[in-house]
Amino acid sequence: MKFLFKKFVLPIGLIMLLGSLTAIAAPKNDKLDKARSYVCYYGSVGTAELEALSKYDVVILDPGFFRSQAKPIIAKLKRKGCIVIGYQSFMEVAEYHRYKDRVKEDWLLKVDGKLWVPWGKNHALDLNNPMCRKLLVELTKSEALNYGCDGVFMDTLADIDNATLPEDMRKKQLDGLDKLLKDLRATYPKCILISNWTLQSSLPVVAKYVDIVCWEDFAEKYFDKPNSFCHQVSKRLADFQ
Repeated sequence: MKFLFKKFVLPIGLIMLLGSLTAIAAPKNDKLDKARSYVCYYGSVGTAELEALSKYDVVILDPGFFRSQAKPIIAKLKRKGCIVIGYQSFMEVAEYHRYKDRVKEDWLLKVDGKLWVPWGKNHALDLNNPMCRKLLVELTKSEALNYGCDGVFMDTLADIDNATLPEDMRKKQLDGLDKLLKDLRATYPKCILISNWTLQSSLPVVAKYVDIVCWEDFAEKYFDKPNSFCHQVSKRLADFQ
């Protein structure tokens, strides 16, 4: 288990990679194992930004943000030796998502008969719905892999641990998450899977399949003893190997 601490000079939030797993179903990736610097970047890319990003071993970005330039940008980063990971929201759908019209209303989570809104105006996807899971598997290809990305950054899965989600629904979502990750591994066996904000009830599930567990926007102000926090997470990950 290795810990990587990196503060970034690019105009992004801090990101902390808590550990690289030897996931049960994840194939060995020597290049990923040797990686020592990581960046999560959601800004525009010009010559200066591209040069700065190319200094990192792993670059996480949203290909759709760059439109027709996505493939050339990703290709340039890969020629520089970067591992490129595509951002994808796995449990929330927003108005600005290109695929929002492909999401049926009965694929969305409801609490007490009302659409559940975990963040802002975003609606939560029901991972227990097989058609919803099928769409997410397809989106992994169309929104990340088809652009040349080496893997996918699975964001918004922390909604499963949202305190306003009833416990019985949380258990169903965890079961759906397990099935989704199993499908992703079977469909894209070489795809690098990075789960974001999955450090509570979802950790035992993601630890079976993903390559990396990540905590975005890690900042010391949120933790009294950040190093102690990291060691606790490391111990939990070790328990699942």
